[in-house]
Amino acid sequence: ILYLEDGKILDEISLPSFDAQAEKEREEKVSAWLTSMSW
Repeated sequence: ILYLEDGKILDEISLPSFDAQAEKEREEKVSAWLTSMSW
């Protein structure tokens, strides 16, 4: 996932392939990442 601001890539996060068993952890990881980007 790329985080863009004003057309510039500010950060990115790599996630493993989707696994329904780890859906909650994946959501928490993305949420924490977005929070760290002040989104």
